[in-house]
Amino acid sequence: MTADIAEFLLVLSTILACSQMVLFGVTQKISTFKTISVLNFICALTSFLLLILCFAVSDFSVALVANHSHMSKPFIYKISAAWANHEGSMLMWVLVLVSFNMFFAWMPSTNKHKFLTLNVQGFIIAMFGIYTLVLSNPFARIYPAPITGLGLNPLLQDIGLAMHPPMLYFGYVGFSIAYSSAVAALFSSINIRDWAKETLPFIMLSWCFLSLGITLGSWWAYRELGWGGYWFWDPVENASLIPWLSATALLHTLRIIAKTSQLKSWGILLAILTFSLSGVGTFLVRSGSVTSVHSFATDPARGVAILCIVVALLTLGLVSFLIKNKSHSEPHIQFASPTFLIALNNILIIFFTIVVITGTIYPVILELLFAQKISVGAPYYNSLLAPTVAALLALCIFAPQIKGTPVYKFAISGLISFCIIYVLPEFQVLAALIIWLAVHLILDSIFLLYKLYKKSVAGSFGMALAHFSFALLALSITINSLSQLEIERVIKLNQRLTFGSYAVKLLSIDYYKGPNYLSRMAKFEAWHNNKYLGEITPETRLYPIENQQTVESGILHTLLYDFYVTTGETNQNQDIVTRVYIRPMVSFIWLGGVLLFITGIISVVKILVKKI
Repeated sequence: MTADIAEFLLVLSTILACSQMVLFGVTQKISTFKTISVLNFICALTSFLLLILCFAVSDFSVALVANHSHMSKPFIYKISAAWANHEGSMLMWVLVLVSFNMFFAWMPSTNKHKFLTLNVQGFIIAMFGIYTLVLSNPFARIYPAPITGLGLNPLLQDIGLAMHPPMLYFGYVGFSIAYSSAVAALFSSINIRDWAKETLPFIMLSWCFLSLGITLGSWWAYRELGWGGYWFWDPVENASLIPWLSATALLHTLRIIAKTSQLKSWGILLAILTFSLSGVGTFLVRSGSVTSVHSFATDPARGVAILCIVVALLTLGLVSFLIKNKSHSEPHIQFASPTFLIALNNILIIFFTIVVITGTIYPVILELLFAQKISVGAPYYNSLLAPTVAALLALCIFAPQIKGTPVYKFAISGLISFCIIYVLPEFQVLAALIIWLAVHLILDSIFLLYKLYKKSVAGSFGMALAHFSFALLALSITINSLSQLEIERVIKLNQRLTFGSYAVKLLSIDYYKGPNYLSRMAKFEAWHNNKYLGEITPETRLYPIENQQTVESGILHTLLYDFYVTTGETNQNQDIVTRVYIRPMVSFIWLGGVLLFITGIISVVKILVKKI
């Protein structure tokens, strides 16, 4: 009965979206659209909560629950299993679409533009609602119901993956408002500066949630996959990075449009492309066209249906842009002005985006056309993107200060950078340049933040904090890549393994039973420069229900580096294969991602307070 009610509510939500789509030609009462948006939100939210309830009570008459849950699974992972699959995640997509639709309906706006935006948004909700009901119904039933379920992929039974998808979807799907609003702006008489100001908080909110979602996914991969890394240029990882890059360019552009009306055509085009790229990412994850531990589905038919929706939306957006954008004249852009530097910044970001898209899509196309399998790895991305990062850092330094940066700041940053580069085990010219620029931007941002604090104003606070976060990420990643250490050995009980100034000693190997797994846990002591750091306890877990084995990393965190240990096979003498990784500055990578999220939230609050 619960699943039946939930399915009926999803049908009702789709019907309401269709009515919102066609009501533009019937009524001009904004109150009608507001009422529909609230009713739609209630239907979608209740439907999703009822799906969670089915998982919570282990209702195995629902096929989705039977295929992705089990009685013995910890409760938190019963709940997260509701969206850790294709069907449940698509229902969450519909919920987020409906949520942003309601928020926009209740935000102040010019009536014609709001009507048109909600009309387009209703079209998007209707398409994804129909897709979910017809091809990805999360409430499909099994008769007779099985006694127990098949369980959930053990890699997804992690707190990082419990939080990662909702954050990601609030980013991905939130960009739908950018798309709908941009198409509506082409057909309405809204002032382009008003459009930018109206759209900015939605894009900023989506961008900061996507930033947090990407960070959580990276943190999960680092902890759970046992490879000692945080980013592998996996096609599904790239699928979330691509719209994030496009949205970053869009945010910079919207701020210029809101101030000067310049770059308005570019801003509208970016708004259309950003949501379309989110759809492309969804297609990659759910079509089975790429192989990844992140991907949800391997059903080509459902993937093709998503691709058709994306192509339809992209075609609608681009045709509208080509037809209606001719009436918009562009103000002249002066050389070395803030607008010029933002345009240059956008060119670099779009180049970055094209590099990632090419590396992600090219292997898929090659396999599709010629049945050849290739993989595009880190050397391709690093060789093209590292110079781009250096150029972006330089732009961030000079953009806020067209008249020049004081020489003493370059001297201070140069001295700090020299000290960092001197202690690194390897010297590379480009890496040294990135370190210097990143350190300089960090100092610049700190000085600016302090100045704003002393003056008690919030002028460029968001920009300074965002630039600080970007520089911290660039610095941490560069130092990590140059100075990380790895070693793999077979260790006996009570044996001490020394490499460089680091050492580990195997104390014991124990076995225990978890809530839904069997574990072999090794206990190590960690040392650095003969100083005892603490114990590290990596595990190997066997999940009997899923018949899968996972490697659980043992990580000892310090301020400047992580001591990271994983274990492999053992023999009858309890000798164990041990892999030890030293990962410098890795904690600052997560800090940079979290700071980007905080920056976005602060900016959204600031914009909304001004409106109120």
